[in-house]
Amino acid sequence: MTMRSETAPVDGLFVITNTTLAPPFAEQLGCEVEARPFGLVIKMNSLKETSVPGVFTAGDAARTIHNTMWAAADGVSAEIFAHQSLIVVDNPSYHRGK
Repeated sequence: MTMRSETAPVDGLFVITNTTLAPPFAEQLGCEVEARPFGLVIKMNSLKETSVPGVFTAGDAARTIHNTMWAAADGVSAEIFAHQSLIVVDNPSYHRGK
């Protein structure tokens, strides 16, 4: 196998690195984590709920590709779902196992 090397001028370079969850508070709470292509994230459902009832996740802890806008949007969504989980008593989609 022959290796080729080429150079090309660029105006910018974007890279992504593996991520880690730090500190390990999610695991200490008992939240499931899952391996994704770029690192570990806290496992959640579409309502941002973790595997621990009443614990929600968002932003960098919930997605491996970091983006400020996604993190902010995730935070708003998690807050809304957490609030709804406290006030919606008879909706089974907000209360697991009931």
